[in-house]
Amino acid sequence: MPIIQTHSGQDINLLRPSEHDINFRDIAFSLAKLCRFSGHTTSFYSVAQHSVLVADCLPPELQAYGLLHDAHEAFIGDTTSPVKRALDQVNPNGSAGLAYLAGIWDERIHEIAGLAWPLRKTQKQQIKCADLVLLATEKRDLLAPTPAWPSSYRPLKKVIKPLPEDRAAELFMARFDLLIGHGATSNNRPQFDELFG
Repeated sequence: MPIIQTHSGQDINLLRPSEHDINFRDIAFSLAKLCRFSGHTTSFYSVAQHSVLVADCLPPELQAYGLLHDAHEAFIGDTTSPVKRALDQVNPNGSAGLAYLAGIWDERIHEIAGLAWPLRKTQKQQIKCADLVLLATEKRDLLAPTPAWPSSYRPLKKVIKPLPEDRAAELFMARFDLLIGHGATSNNRPQFDELFG
C-alpha cells in the first residue's frame, strides 16, 4: 500500500486520502522545505513562498486557489515540467499517473478548505497565467543566467527575496488563515517588502 508519513506523524494512503488526512500545517511545512526547480536555484527558494506570490498575483476571489495550486506537492512531491515532458517522451502516457494523483489530492484539499472544485476553465487559465508570471520572475531572479526562455509573460518588476523555510511556512499559514481560515487577524498578512528584495 502506498503510505507516506507526514510531519505531524499521520500515515496517509496516497490513493485514498480522507478528510482527516489534510492538515494544512503539514502542507505548509512540506512546501516550505521543497525547493523550486529541483533545487537548481542560486539560493534556496521554496514552493511555499512561490505559492504565496502566485496568490498575490490573482484577484481576491482566486487568491485561495492560487495559494493551494501546488498543495498536492506536499504529498506527491514537486515533479518539474521538464521531467513530465521527458516521461511523456519515454511513454506517451508517462506523466498521466502523476496527473491522476495530483487530481485526487487537489479535489480532497479544496474540499477540506471549503473551496468549490473543479475550477472553471477561465479560472484555471488565470491561475496558470499568474504561475507563468512567477516562472518568468523566478527565472530572472533565482536561476543562473542563460539565454532567455521564449515566453510571452513579463516578470514582476520587484525582485524576489528568497525566505528561509521556517518563515516561508509561517507566511503560507498566515495567508491561509487570512484567505480560508477562521479568526485571522490583519497582522497575519504577509508584507510585500519581506517577499521582495
